[in-house]
Amino acid sequence: FPMMMKKSHSEKQTRLAVWQPFSNFFMQISSAEIPKAMLSGNGKYAILSNPKTYEPQLQYDAPRDFYIMNLLTGKKKIFLQNKKISPSEPLPVSSPDGKYISYMLQDSCWIYNTISKKHINITRGISENYLPELHNKDSNNMVFMPVGWTRLDKQIVLYDGYDLWTLSPQGSNLERLTHGRKKQIKFRIYEPEDLQGSEKSYDGWISKTISLSEGLMLKASGEDGE
Repeated sequence: FPMMMKKSHSEKQTRLAVWQPFSNFFMQISSAEIPKAMLSGNGKYAILSNPKTYEPQLQYDAPRDFYIMNLLTGKKKIFLQNKKISPSEPLPVSSPDGKYISYMLQDSCWIYNTISKKHINITRGISENYLPELHNKDSNNMVFMPVGWTRLDKQIVLYDGYDLWTLSPQGSNLERLTHGRKKQIKFRIYEPEDLQGSEKSYDGWISKTISLSEGLMLKASGEDGE
């Protein structure tokens, strides 16, 4: 804590702001009260949070409240409250075109629609309702994690323990792209190290666009690590 106080003085930190020159509209986005900010893929919204709201606590990363701000009007509202942050439940991520924000909550993938302002659990009941043969005792292999979106935010691309899937933002039209589960082969999208990950957006990320029509280069690994 003493080193944190020495290195970070909130009143001296750079803040994010927006200026619209045609209308001469200027507005500060981040603040001392809510210092962390990332933009949506279309630049129409900012997602704001304060990692210290629930400190002190015992986890490595404290939970956060997340706000969404309309950068055309300046209106701000909370859309996730007391959201856990961990490797299995990372920061919310905007879709490339900014229509949706994906996040993990209790082993389910959720979508927040920035237009309708509604949340939907898109992976709830997949194993039971769609593919009951996938259900087993190893819950870690049944968790569907978002990895990217297809063009125009039409489908979200997900990983489970072994395979790649696509799913609509409404939780329908589930399609399995690989078939590694039966032989316990893990398929993942291969990318050079300098191109891995999503696009950085200030204190967060914008999900990458995955072009299924052009084909994907995959890497496969078995349970023996080969």
